[in-house]
Amino acid sequence: SNWGELDFLILDLPPGTGDINLTLCQQLPITAAVVVTTPHKLSYIDVVKGIEMFDKLKVPTIALVENLATFTCDHGTVYRPFGAGFAAQLVERYGFPKAFEF
Repeated sequence: SNWGELDFLILDLPPGTGDINLTLCQQLPITAAVVVTTPHKLSYIDVVKGIEMFDKLKVPTIALVENLATFTCDHGTVYRPFGAGFAAQLVERYGFPKAFEF
């Protein structure tokens, strides 16, 4: 496809550090990564692998998003249906400038 000149191209990569992720990071001039996780331990493990892969390839991780972290009911009460996630630990470990929970 010919999209013309782009300001941004966002790639939604599969979790982990598989061949697709590694090849794209080596072949394309990727300037930054935003990693998305969930409150589940397996997601945390995959995200750590991805962050470390990006670090090795000199692709800065500029933000962390923890999806499925909370929901707010009609009364305004915020719930964590899957318990506390690992976003705070990831921010502390890697020092992300931005972190979001949804």
